[in-house]
Amino acid sequence: MKSTKWYVITGQPSSGKTTIIERLSEKGYRISEEVARRFYLMLLKNQKENQILVDRMVLQKQILDIELARENCLNPNEVIFFDRAIPDSIAYYRMIGEIPEFVIKAAKRFRYQQIFFLEPLPFEVDGVRQEDAETADILGRYIYDAYVELGYEIVRVPVLPVAERVEYILDRSC
Repeated sequence: MKSTKWYVITGQPSSGKTTIIERLSEKGYRISEEVARRFYLMLLKNQKENQILVDRMVLQKQILDIELARENCLNPNEVIFFDRAIPDSIAYYRMIGEIPEFVIKAAKRFRYQQIFFLEPLPFEVDGVRQEDAETADILGRYIYDAYVELGYEIVRVPVLPVAERVEYILDRSC
């Protein structure tokens, strides 16, 4: 396992991760956007939304492959804030009833500096998100558990105005 200076912003769907990542970027921090969201947007743009629903196992493997390629290209000594990271994949595989060994192995390749778990906000449908509120809650528990199972101490970020959430994270990071 290779140690990094990478920080992960995670939590259940509709917890404000993307908004926090955007604000960190605006403040000049290097960020890495959520791979799954970009992948879904590309499928929707190319009118292939049926691929999102057809085979969840294949979809998760495609997302994981993109995440692995992304991390292989990044400098582990550079401070980067991630909107989700590879361990989140464990939760998504768990939702479809599988946790293949290759996912666990992938999640152990790098050691993130700190994990920030955002407490949930009221659930919103956004045109990309596939989950409903109940599924989002379950995913949140699975995501949290995945990081704990990998030995991370998690910083829970309370529901606060966006600027205060960003400061809360920055006060506990670099």
